[in-house]
Amino acid sequence: MFVMVKLNLPLLEGIKDDLEFCLMLAEEESVIVLPGFAVGLKNWLRITFTVEPSSLDDGLRRIKAFHQRHTKKQIVSWTVCYAVRGCNYSLDLRIQRV
Repeated sequence: MFVMVKLNLPLLEGIKDDLEFCLMLAEEESVIVLPGFAVGLKNWLRITFTVEPSSLDDGLRRIKAFHQRHTKKQIVSWTVCYAVRGCNYSLDLRIQRV
């Protein structure tokens, strides 16, 4: 199962494209996602999940922490919803950076 996420690059500091986002995420948080350019969608991410819900939650929290560190000063809110083995989950990623 996977989800595609559109990057809003003007909201991020020091990240010029989806490849750079993915490389920095892997280096800083040990989370691997596929840059969208690999599937023909520039500045998108493909997040594939085939792990236990607890591991998925941990990975999403790491993405959130990375995003918080690289978001320009403002309020950003997004929610990731997913289903694993018939259970629905959501993770609110509301970020306020001052």
